Amino acid sequence: MSTRNRLFVLSAPVISNAGTYTYKVISIAEAKWLVSQKGMISAVGHEATAKLLTELLGAYVMENRIFVTMEVGDRAITFRPLQRIPEGTVIRTVDELKKIGYEIGLIERIA
Repeated sequence: MSTRNRLFVLSAPVISNAGTYTYKVISIAEAKWLVSQKGMISAVGHEATAKLLTELLGAYVMENRIFVTMEVGDRAITFRPLQRIPEGTVIRTVDELKKIGYEIGLIERIA
């Protein structure tokens, strides 16, 4: 995979470094298509989230605690819980994540 136009998978919609970005909610089907076209670099550091994303995307998302710096043209599929997880709560299973609810988004660095 080249150093530009990479596709990351993140466990949260975060801006990793200065730049101009777009963000939109996407369907699971669109996320699967993106992964099937480009492959991905996982930056998901939470085991249950990696397992759920593996299930949703139909491709293995490894648990991988890496720091991401996005370049212009890079995109990231993101996981966003639909509820704030109370402080001190440990989410250990895919079922617990499913109960909370989530959306899948796409961040793109455009400048």
